[in-house]
Amino acid sequence: MKKIAIPFKNLTYEAKLNLFFAGLVTFYLLIIGFDLMHKKICNGIPSDFCAYWSGGRIMNEQGYRYIYDADILLRIQRGIYPQAITAPDIFEGVPLLYLPFFLVPFQLFSLIDLPFSYLVWSVLNIIVFSLYLKFFYKEIHGETIKSQLLLIMMLPLPVFLNLYYGQVNVWLGICTGEFIRAIFYQKPVKAGIWLGGLLLKPQLLILLLPFLLLKRELKVIAGFLISSIGIGLISWILIGREGFLDLFGLIVSSSQGGGASNPQAMMNFRMVGTFVEYFVNETFGKILVAVCSAITALVFFLIFSRQQKLDKSSIGFTSLGVMAATCAVTWHAHIHMSIVLIPPLLFLIHDHAVERTVKYWFILFPTILLIVYLVAGLVGAGLVPRTVIPFFDLFLGMVGLVFNLIFLRIASVGAGRINQNILDNSQHLSA
Repeated sequence: MKKIAIPFKNLTYEAKLNLFFAGLVTFYLLIIGFDLMHKKICNGIPSDFCAYWSGGRIMNEQGYRYIYDADILLRIQRGIYPQAITAPDIFEGVPLLYLPFFLVPFQLFSLIDLPFSYLVWSVLNIIVFSLYLKFFYKEIHGETIKSQLLLIMMLPLPVFLNLYYGQVNVWLGICTGEFIRAIFYQKPVKAGIWLGGLLLKPQLLILLLPFLLLKRELKVIAGFLISSIGIGLISWILIGREGFLDLFGLIVSSSQGGGASNPQAMMNFRMVGTFVEYFVNETFGKILVAVCSAITALVFFLIFSRQQKLDKSSIGFTSLGVMAATCAVTWHAHIHMSIVLIPPLLFLIHDHAVERTVKYWFILFPTILLIVYLVAGLVGAGLVPRTVIPFFDLFLGMVGLVFNLIFLRIASVGAGRINQNILDNSQHLSA
């Protein structure tokens, strides 16, 4: 009996990986094409960029402080968001929860009509981030990054979602990478200055700043104070006291679940708590979030506080650990924010455990998204009940949360190994 040939069986690993790249890019393009065919611009793709664009328009037409005026922002967004037309009674608008310092560039983009401004923004993000990763790898490892590794870092789901929504997380990735690079080259003040860039989304600093204080990294803290004071002063000049009060009100609203925060689509314990509150009990859900977050943060501090100092030998695992733990416990963390994991992963890519897990992270995330789309198609065809729809976000979010905890585990083991090596060397010298 003639054997059935198994497709792609004889392909090399590199050929299989290239085939996956091609399939993944095709999948991403199909998602974008489907949305453009069945949805209008700003309804899904690129909903976040449309909010930034509206802020840029307000800055150009009325002034900086008015970007936090909910009524003005809502009036502008009603003209660009399709949801405002199809469901005007429930459309809340998308608030801008950022300091004006970071929103100034969108004054330029708002001069270009949608969707062309979004296309320019996306191309710029792709070019800048790919060039930065090449630069970062060369600076750390002293060699040119291989094309396949660059694609692995440029094509994971968090990067795609950043582009899909028109998000600003490439800046966060660059700031994280430059913080690592500055520590690597023993420039702590410069490292702290780059940390100020994370004020774009300050929830990323909730573990890192206490850790730096605990380790008495005073030069890093000084650098952070320099950049943060500068950013704060410029923002104060732009919007003044009333603008800051309006911004604070928007932040409070978002933290309570309003302001289009969409907690069920996050990759943290808050996402788990949201579903537990819905299916079990609100009190139990909140307790679960608090306990899990506290345990995760405590594990991070207990393990990484044992390090002698923050230097080139420890910064890789420390930065991976703190960012993975932060993405799990911070109150607002969508999947696209895990771009901040890419620089520490690229720093550690020659560690066997990191390299293997990155490949799983790269492959499994979009695979789960593909399954979600296939099930959604069955729901649309009436073959699967619509009651499964709320679980789509849960599946993706749980994958993100699990990988955050896996990366924290890998970083903890790596940090422990470095500490043991230091202890063994000191004992050898004392003997």
